[in-house]
Amino acid sequence: MTAADPSVKEVLTAMAESSSIHGVSRWVTSTHWYQRALWLLVFLGATGGAFYQLSRLYISYTSYPVKTSMELEFSSLTFPAVSFCNMNPIKTTKLSLTTNETQKALQTRSKRSLDPQNINAPSDAKPFQLKVDRKGRKNGRCKNPVFDLRDVIRRIRKRRNAMATTTTSFVSQTSSFSSGTTASNYQWVTDAHGNWYYFEFLPDMTGVQDEWNSRVETFKTEFQDNDLLTREEVGHSISDMLVSCAFNGNLCYKENFTLFQSLEYGNCYTFEGESYVSRRSGPNMGLRLVLNIETKEYIENYMDAPGIRLVIHQRGTLPFPEEEGITLNPNYETSIGMRMQSIHRASEPYGSCDTGEEFFNLFGIGYTVPACLKLCRQTEILKRCNCRPSTTSLDLGIADMKKYKSCLDKDYTITCEDFVINSIEQNRISCNCRSPCNQNVYKTSLSGRKWPNKIYLEGNLLPAVCGTSKNITYFKTVCNGAPITPTDLAWLEENFLKAVIYYEDLNFEKISEEPLYDGYQLISDVGGALGLFMGASILSFVEVLQFIIELINFLRHKIAARRSRKTVVTSFKAVSDMKDSKA
Repeated sequence: MTAADPSVKEVLTAMAESSSIHGVSRWVTSTHWYQRALWLLVFLGATGGAFYQLSRLYISYTSYPVKTSMELEFSSLTFPAVSFCNMNPIKTTKLSLTTNETQKALQTRSKRSLDPQNINAPSDAKPFQLKVDRKGRKNGRCKNPVFDLRDVIRRIRKRRNAMATTTTSFVSQTSSFSSGTTASNYQWVTDAHGNWYYFEFLPDMTGVQDEWNSRVETFKTEFQDNDLLTREEVGHSISDMLVSCAFNGNLCYKENFTLFQSLEYGNCYTFEGESYVSRRSGPNMGLRLVLNIETKEYIENYMDAPGIRLVIHQRGTLPFPEEEGITLNPNYETSIGMRMQSIHRASEPYGSCDTGEEFFNLFGIGYTVPACLKLCRQTEILKRCNCRPSTTSLDLGIADMKKYKSCLDKDYTITCEDFVINSIEQNRISCNCRSPCNQNVYKTSLSGRKWPNKIYLEGNLLPAVCGTSKNITYFKTVCNGAPITPTDLAWLEENFLKAVIYYEDLNFEKISEEPLYDGYQLISDVGGALGLFMGASILSFVEVLQFIIELINFLRHKIAARRSRKTVVTSFKAVSDMKDSKA
């Protein structure tokens, strides 16, 4: 090595003196040892603080926080789907077309006497309470068998009905359910078929059950035993109920309604379409319905009052009138003003929502949490109990319901169904039903008035119904031209109702979840932390990169020069040896 060749220390010192990172140049150029020690301690402390701050920034970023923003926007709004059901599921004149069990469920008088003694509990009745045995739960937890919609989709796509092949006993079906528990703490009972069922988690329903709810559940069960065509035939048809319809001032007809069926209400109808758009607000620019609910066809032993059940829901989704919506009274006009909320939730990794694409591709309906929960409940009951749910049935192609007997059937036990339902409600069976990523919610306000008056009834409604052959039979007592008596007038009023559904305002709330801390914010905060603690910037990292490259090149050249000198010395020694040998 010649005197002109720099050493590694000299190279490092030269690079440190020109560094833009605060503290490095001070540490190198200081003349006294205590100055160098001070700057070294300060530099190490600042470096530690910077790395701590960077770790906190990383933790914040990987937690994927979101912010919720709300905007008020104005535009033409698509009209939501409007579904309604006559609350009388079967016409009296068509009751004979149903099964004997259905007729018995409807014709048995269920109305309890209004004697004040009926409000007092029997001496042997116990109050309703939920009894849960947690003795066998390991660490207070049970493993949750998760209902996965993708698993259902996979089974359907393979054209295999997993429910129909369920032949194992209920104890084997719940083996995974109670893994992590101690079997000795539970009580097992065998039914007439040798199937085991387990009931320690069931609610203690030893009190007097509400008679009306029991009647409704029994009817739902028996109603399922009638085929779809029979259920449609015996119910109220849109042709009989629809007196007039108008949307945005334009007439609409029975062809604009689609049929779906409810186990509690029978035939139901939905008004929806992509072309239905509200460009102005107010009652005159909404949907106007005049309906004949055919009170003479009501089964008095089953129905306690006439009415229509109406649900306003997002287009393309499945309504559940038994649980949602409002009740419309006859002899009344109900005005329903709407305001829309458009909700957009953050998807993975910032949130947990369901896009609903796979659900729609499989079932042809929009994804909603109620639809997912009902599908989960139905699937779990079919799989674990091998019987048809007694109170709910979604005809979505998951299984052939005709292959199963009802869980309320005398040959089966309702205990299993109650067990599964209770387990879902207590989250021991997880349905994994997430909120939809995009959802329109309709807030409603109701107002109304008595409707119609005598002049409108005689001058408008009667000509409308008497001029149509389909209603002549039903209204024959008033369509024969005879004077209308007060009794006829009172009966007519109880047949008609009017509903007006409209947007109160075309302003709507747009609620959005957005990333609170994204990659751009992370880069900005990293730069701020490095600048605060070390005075470094992105150019400082270029300097570090340049320093590493120059140091590697320097070392490579030093090694190459050393090898070159070694080769020269070896060659010179060989030449000298050859001269000596010749001499």
